[in-house]
Amino acid sequence: MKSEESSAYDVTLIDDNWAQEVFDSIIGNTSKSWERLDAGSLVSHSFELESKTKTVYYGAPALITYRVPTRPKLQEAYSTPILPVKILLEPTGSKNIQLAVVNFTGISLLPKALFGSVNNFFLNIVAEKRRKRGRVKTNPLPPYFVVAVREFLSPSLSTLPRTDRIAVFHFKMITIPYLTALTTYFSYGLLFAFGQLRDFFRKTVDWWSHSTLQGYAPICLGLEDFYIRRLYLRIQDCFNRPISSPPDAWFDVVERVSKDNNKTLNRTTRVQRCLNLGSYNYLGFAAADEYCTPRVIETLKKFSASTCSTRVDGGTTTLHAELEECVANFVGKPAAVVFGMGYATNSAILPVLVGKGGLIISDSLNHNSIVNGARGSGATVRVFQHNTPSHLEKVLREQIAEGQPRTHRPWKKIMVLVEGIYSMEGELCKLPEIVSICKKYKAYVYLDEAHSIGAIGKTGRGVCELLGVDTADVDILMGTFTKSFGSCGGYIAGSKELIQYLKYTCPAHLYATSISPPAAQQIISALEVILGEDGSSRGALKLARIRENSNFFRSELHKMGFEVLGDNDSPVMPIMLYNPAKIPAFSRECLKRNVAVVTVAFPATPLLLARARICISAAHSREDLIKALEVISSVGDMVGIKYFPAEPKKQQLEEANRVKL
Repeated sequence: MKSEESSAYDVTLIDDNWAQEVFDSIIGNTSKSWERLDAGSLVSHSFELESKTKTVYYGAPALITYRVPTRPKLQEAYSTPILPVKILLEPTGSKNIQLAVVNFTGISLLPKALFGSVNNFFLNIVAEKRRKRGRVKTNPLPPYFVVAVREFLSPSLSTLPRTDRIAVFHFKMITIPYLTALTTYFSYGLLFAFGQLRDFFRKTVDWWSHSTLQGYAPICLGLEDFYIRRLYLRIQDCFNRPISSPPDAWFDVVERVSKDNNKTLNRTTRVQRCLNLGSYNYLGFAAADEYCTPRVIETLKKFSASTCSTRVDGGTTTLHAELEECVANFVGKPAAVVFGMGYATNSAILPVLVGKGGLIISDSLNHNSIVNGARGSGATVRVFQHNTPSHLEKVLREQIAEGQPRTHRPWKKIMVLVEGIYSMEGELCKLPEIVSICKKYKAYVYLDEAHSIGAIGKTGRGVCELLGVDTADVDILMGTFTKSFGSCGGYIAGSKELIQYLKYTCPAHLYATSISPPAAQQIISALEVILGEDGSSRGALKLARIRENSNFFRSELHKMGFEVLGDNDSPVMPIMLYNPAKIPAFSRECLKRNVAVVTVAFPATPLLLARARICISAAHSREDLIKALEVISSVGDMVGIKYFPAEPKKQQLEEANRVKL
């Protein structure tokens, strides 16, 4: 079936429900009644887009030909015409879109309207740039794209002339509207200006007073102290809220009052029962459990609350040996070692694994514990673009070619650090591609599964199980027990030689107090429930519930018009707020309606990317989620954080259709 020469979308899609959802979102839900077809068959549908009839073919293989004539307005704005392009759609397990643009001259500026409704997709666009007089001339790209140039090789480009220069632009579709960016910068600028003015008057007044520390340098100095005093303290009631109950689906939040404009907060005796959308209680084990709690109580009576010793002295009990064996079997590694703190697991392990002469390549959005561990190792640290395997390969290739600084000797060891689920983005790691690249360049893979172990995968074994990666291909598995298991501490799993080496050399094992015996028993009991060894199917039900809850909640937030980051199956859902004034407004208004949320801002996130981070639990009922959605939608309308048009409800669509009939 051939398309007409007129402006049209000629689409051939894999027979897949996901493909329908993607193109419904791209085209703005203008297509109607997609028809499921067998592979190879085609059908055309017509719909209206920009007052012109477009044709869509639904079937296989996945190929789109996108033709748009030259548009005077765009040509004037960006000094380049819109030329015919071909786009290759390649759905992946993480539901990203891979777009390959070929067979055109210059850089085609894809209209924002085409992809404006697609949220948080990665577009890998391969653009052909003609050489002229030995120089590559390019036109400026639209400012609503975040651009990073990298190299790319694709079979679809094999027919291009050798004289063509192939470049790839990595477009991350987390873009800030101009007005939002402008008002956010203006708000921070206003706060900074007034803060500096107040500091000036403060120094003037303090100059007349006598300090008791004459000659000493200030302990608190710099922009960090300025940020705390002039920005954080103004909204500190939105953070560090004390609770007086277990962090279950609902918990008691202690009310606080301030009599000095939020400089200090005093607890009261009043509590507020709130829906908990902030705790990491992914599987619901943080509250009393019919199987885990009695065993924890018995362990407390038998072993006491603490070993009061390090593992190498008198801090190793039979529970610690049992826990390490259970963890190793659960994650699919020969051996494991456990620690009393999740943060220290990363920060103390990395300096032992890699030292001077080694190379660490870390994802740009890795957790602070990984960042501090890498900095303290003495190794050379390089960063690759967040969750971008192609840029990781480029960094690896360049660093292997250059070698160590100054001497250019080969690296003693290369280690790539990634997370299973990124805690502030809710995104799944592109582990299969990263593992493949690391195998190619003989680099070790260090995977932090703090937020993924126990929460995703058919049996809760994390991102490796979900994405089909053999754990034998991941050299070092790290995880924590504070999220899915309702306890504390962390673990490292790997080969027997590696674990034995860590037990001899790791400071967290040699000098830190061992994990509490009741906490160890809680983890063991939770693992038994997840694996069904308690004689019930509660573990499988919990895993199914958190997956259903996460996908339902994420889908409904998208439909309401919120900008939500992350991937399906991830229980972490950041809702973008951007403006600093919306951080306390969203948090306080939700609390007034008995919904407790966590808001995150600079320095935990970039200055412009403040967000509210929602954590979903298997303990949440459907009624809990619906109530939370109603409150968030109401507050979102009030605060103004619905950056996308909301989808019309089914009832409204039915009424509109009846009116047409």
